[in-house]
Amino acid sequence: MKLPPIDLRFGDCKDLEAFLAERIYEFNSKATGYFDGQSFGATQKDESGTLLAGVSGFTWGGCCFVSYLWVAEEHRGKGLGGAMLRAFEKNAIEKGLVYAYRDRKQKKREFRGIWIARINAGARQHGLSYSEFMGKLHKANIELNRKVLADLAMNHPTAFESLVKKVK
Repeated sequence: MKLPPIDLRFGDCKDLEAFLAERIYEFNSKATGYFDGQSFGATQKDESGTLLAGVSGFTWGGCCFVSYLWVAEEHRGKGLGGAMLRAFEKNAIEKGLVYAYRDRKQKKREFRGIWIARINAGARQHGLSYSEFMGKLHKANIELNRKVLADLAMNHPTAFESLVKKVK
């Protein structure tokens, strides 16, 4: 059987995305028995109506998934994105969608583990274990968090090496 040609589309494909999302939802609902899917979205605007932040996602099968979270550049780092996520978490928990809160905390744990593994690998290249390295950093009053240390170990090995030499 000869297959028909593939029609590649570029640019705006919202109609195709909507069609595919509906088919996937139908399939997953039949397969799992969950028919509770619902989209959500929220925005925050200032007094003049300028959009400061937005979030969108969906709920399905007792879970809450955030697809997009955006905060205007001049408002980043001020807690606006976190406030929007907490509002959705609160709503999700009230609806019994416990995974929104749990998975956000789980993600933090997973990243911490990744950072520790990267720091450990970098420290062992210089003859120290993770715990020895972190202890010596603390004694030397060098206060860098694990995220920064992991980045140094992975992407800036010479800087990480100089840090190890400083604490040895």
